[in-house]
Amino acid sequence: DKHLELFKKYNVKVGCSIDGPPEHNVLRGYWLRGKPDNEKNKEYNRRVNENLTRLAKEGLLCGIIVVVHRANAGDEEKLRKLVNWIDWLSSLGVKSGRLNPMYATTPWAKPYELDNDELYNAYTWMWENFFEDRDDLCWSPYPDLVALLMGQEQRAVCWFNGCNFHDSFVWTIGPHGEILSCDRTLGEGLWSRAYPLPFTGMYR
Repeated sequence: DKHLELFKKYNVKVGCSIDGPPEHNVLRGYWLRGKPDNEKNKEYNRRVNENLTRLAKEGLLCGIIVVVHRANAGDEEKLRKLVNWIDWLSSLGVKSGRLNPMYATTPWAKPYELDNDELYNAYTWMWENFFEDRDDLCWSPYPDLVALLMGQEQRAVCWFNGCNFHDSFVWTIGPHGEILSCDRTLGEGLWSRAYPLPFTGMYR
């Protein structure tokens, strides 16, 4: 409740990273030495979906990031469950999100990664069986593909368009208040922004 009050007071919208319904959201949560803690993750998924629903009903949920991998897009049954879940989100007022391809950086996660052909099949299936007839929804990568075909690269997300990671439009606040670049680059040791500024709440 205190978080909701804080978000409302400062007019903050919240994004959520979640890979679908609980049976799909298996790569997030509690892991130990490359193996999931299934009991803890049941409670984790319950709380995530409960909080997601509360944020949406309060008008504070601005979008969703879904990482596409074998656990949520590896076959037609999983894809159908995924788009049904996206349809449920739309009933809560969540009309936009991202379906980002998984790029695994750890050996235990690599088997979940889809290859290019599998990604193509997943994106095509979701378009033809769900998104094509949903003009009310705006989920990446579909608008990004249109932007690129029209020569409007600046409107496409970074994983389509390349990224200047030293001066990304994404600003990350680190655990000690330091200002960092996009958190996708931190695993490569790329921490600094090109123009670090003290955190004052305002930027030039």
